[in-house]
Amino acid sequence: IGPHKGLAVITALAAAIKRRKLNVRISVIGDVEASVDSAVVSETGRYEREQLPQLLADSGANVMLFPSVWPETFSYVVQELMTLQLPVACFDMGAPAERVRDYGKGLILASNDADTMLDQLIAFHKRLYSGA
Repeated sequence: IGPHKGLAVITALAAAIKRRKLNVRISVIGDVEASVDSAVVSETGRYEREQLPQLLADSGANVMLFPSVWPETFSYVVQELMTLQLPVACFDMGAPAERVRDYGKGLILASNDADTMLDQLIAFHKRLYSGA
């Protein structure tokens, strides 16, 4: 994950998780182009598309964040996540947001502030898994 794919989002979320002492981990499917706090963030490294379902299952992730800060015209990752019927969160920009907005397991993030995102993601998780 580089700057346009949401590197700053991941590092800010990791810092907020650590500061708030939450029992939350970030599993990056792929590489992170910078040093991240390994107590909060793990990464799989490069992968082939056909490996994605197994990597997601192995990660234990239950909310998928597409952290891109660039208005992409299409996202194969978002397409794959939706095909696998996994919960997806993204920012309100570009084609991913258009798709996620109409997806029953989707969340459009209202802010790129780490604490606000974290609160939204936690509430999304609770709604999905505890019926709250």
